[in-house]
Amino acid sequence: MKLFYLFIISLIFLAACSDWGEDEDRFVNTYRDILAIRLIYPYTTVANPKVNKIYKHYGYTHESFKKEFFKYADNPELFNAMLDSARERARRDYIKFEKKEKEKQTKK
Repeated sequence: MKLFYLFIISLIFLAACSDWGEDEDRFVNTYRDILAIRLIYPYTTVANPKVNKIYKHYGYTHESFKKEFFKYADNPELFNAMLDSARERARRDYIKFEKKEKEKQTKK
């Protein structure tokens, strides 16, 4: 049953992704990177400078990203699919990060 739900969710993501353009993909990748940084560095004094670098890397400022965020929020179906995709990507990135950190610890 879990596989069925996973399959349905995957189809929804694929359908939503196919409607995305470059701007939407840039937004999702930016949001994914921000989520990953927030997971890795829970303290804002450490995370905020890294988040600002992410904005710059993707061609955003804090204000322009915020504006895009609210623009996409006007379309809840697309917005939720985009956020779900970003969260899933961030989760995978975080798992990879944790795995690398554990490997470093075992090598010491």
